[in-house]
Amino acid sequence: MSITQIVVDNCNGYGYRSKNKAIAYLTSLYKTTKKKRKLKKANKVVNKQLRSALSESQEVIDWSKVKLNSEQQKAIELIEKGENVFLTGAAGTGKSFLLKYIIHKFNDAHTRVCAPTGRAAVNIGGTTIHRLLNLRLSTDMINDHPTTMPELLKDTHRVILDEISMVRADVFKWLSECLRLAVRENNKPIQLIVVGDFYQLPQL
Repeated sequence: MSITQIVVDNCNGYGYRSKNKAIAYLTSLYKTTKKKRKLKKANKVVNKQLRSALSESQEVIDWSKVKLNSEQQKAIELIEKGENVFLTGAAGTGKSFLLKYIIHKFNDAHTRVCAPTGRAAVNIGGTTIHRLLNLRLSTDMINDHPTTMPELLKDTHRVILDEISMVRADVFKWLSECLRLAVRENNKPIQLIVVGDFYQLPQL
């Protein structure tokens, strides 16, 4: 009785009795391992860049030394009066900086800060608009209407929404209706401050 020698055992219950088949298996295994190593290295680079971006977005600023121009000061005065404000301007005009100033000055237990994406929400230390409104994938925002106030809007006096140009019309409509429910439930007006630039998106 002759015994056939197994060249390679792949540890999954399969053996390769020929040299060529063993080489083919080892080659494919090497390529897969090499690809995983490249992916792991790329993920490390991305994570490092993300941590760097987060640290920059959370930099410490001495707000007592900040000097606002006349237009920025006008926006602050309108917010202090309780007016709803749309803060806009071209790229590089200081919207993000003024937004951070507003959040620093007006953020309290009755203020909700949100943005349409997780990354934008992290930048301003807030939450996503979907979490604020308790929106689910199954929610039909086009045909339905909110019937109850989202829990996170309880005792809310002010909502700050960044990157308004990324908010779909149906999501903004849902937000408006939720705010009306919250106004009745809380028996107090809710100030809405939106920030963004619609001209950053391509015009179709």
